[in-house]
Amino acid sequence: MDFNKINTRASRKVSEKAFQDNQVNKETEILQTDREIFELPGGCLGSTELRLLCKGPTEKKFYSFSVKNRMLADDKIASVKVGPTSDSNVTADKYTFHDQTFSVRLSGGELNRNVPIRCEITTEQEETLDFVCILPIRAEGVLYENNDGIVVIMGATGPRGEKGDNNLNDGTTDLYVKSINPSALVPTKAAPTASLFSIVNKVYETRSFNLPNRPIEIAMHRGGVARIIENTVYNAVNSYRAHQEISFEFDIQSTATDGKFIIWHDNQTDRLLDHSLELRTSTYEDLKSLRFTGLKNTPYYDVVKLSSLDEWCQFIAKVNRPFYAEIKRFETIEQVTQIVKIIQSYGLSHLVTFESGTYSVLEHIRSLDSKCRVGYLQFGEDNNADSAIKKMQTLGNGFLLWQIDTVSQDPSIVQKCIDADVGLSVWTAEDDRKFLKAIKAGVTSVICNNYPVHVF
Repeated sequence: MDFNKINTRASRKVSEKAFQDNQVNKETEILQTDREIFELPGGCLGSTELRLLCKGPTEKKFYSFSVKNRMLADDKIASVKVGPTSDSNVTADKYTFHDQTFSVRLSGGELNRNVPIRCEITTEQEETLDFVCILPIRAEGVLYENNDGIVVIMGATGPRGEKGDNNLNDGTTDLYVKSINPSALVPTKAAPTASLFSIVNKVYETRSFNLPNRPIEIAMHRGGVARIIENTVYNAVNSYRAHQEISFEFDIQSTATDGKFIIWHDNQTDRLLDHSLELRTSTYEDLKSLRFTGLKNTPYYDVVKLSSLDEWCQFIAKVNRPFYAEIKRFETIEQVTQIVKIIQSYGLSHLVTFESGTYSVLEHIRSLDSKCRVGYLQFGEDNNADSAIKKMQTLGNGFLLWQIDTVSQDPSIVQKCIDADVGLSVWTAEDDRKFLKAIKAGVTSVICNNYPVHVF
């Protein structure tokens, strides 16, 4: 008999006091808060819930565990078996282990379920360890409200400017960008598991899109997908949730006298919001107090508000996608300078295309930022494509933003832009018919109200 082993085991028995302490602390929850190794505690796990970091239904993620607190000091893992106890949609594979640590890849799962995962470990000294942990299956890009305020759940890491990832949650806005959280739904009597995505897109489906040998940029007009909350970050989150390869387009306006910038298209707010205010005479606080009428009688009526430029920049910095920022209305050229500096502060110069129909505004922007793209809008001061192309050549890294019908009637504009090394994006594809018209003309960047349904 190996007395050393007996003594080692005896030294690991739970003392009477420790046992009593364990009884006092029932219903203990241990959360995995990041992608580091999840270290299991020693002792009895009967009253402890081990909760892993969330994953999406289509994601495949590696999870690592340390069981050193549950093994003999001189023992090592010999084999590992991991699998769900209830959800056959979750699969486990790609096991690796070393000493007292193991990793496994978990895939699949049904949305909005907490899946119990059983782990069985056999050691070289022929002990068997067994524990169960909870794997929450949640979708990224869901909005919910907690004590912090409004939370946009995103997982990517984007650019780092002065206000990049380091200051996303500094309390300066009511928008928080966080990792996935298991409580990502707002319960109500009418809709017990209502998400904003389901409320505003009752028939929305994930769609496929392919054009062989010809990549197409699809920029979501005013954030896309849900026009009842257009130009909001919440709208953009829903679009990104369905299609991660998209770009974004939105409209920037200055508020009355407080030096802040709101994202909105119209001169007034009555088309979609609960009160009619004029942008040029309204303060930021006035505009932020408005509610979207299309969300009335839903959990999000008091949650979703107009978005600020800072909130959009926080979102873009997270998803790291190109965007078209139309400078819609401003009072002074100094306000244009402020807009450029805000976007620069998030490290987004290489992702932005500043849009304007006024050439002097684009000249001013170019003098402030050599990295950004500048886009000349048709129906500004110059509707002649040849003249506009030359102006964009002069500024460098220039773009034409022309109407689909104009380019469809004169497809030579596409080749002229290519020859001049000037970009071209067309607007706006309200439906698939308009989108196909743009594609037929040879365009490779289309600003769309919705993601195209047509499969090529």
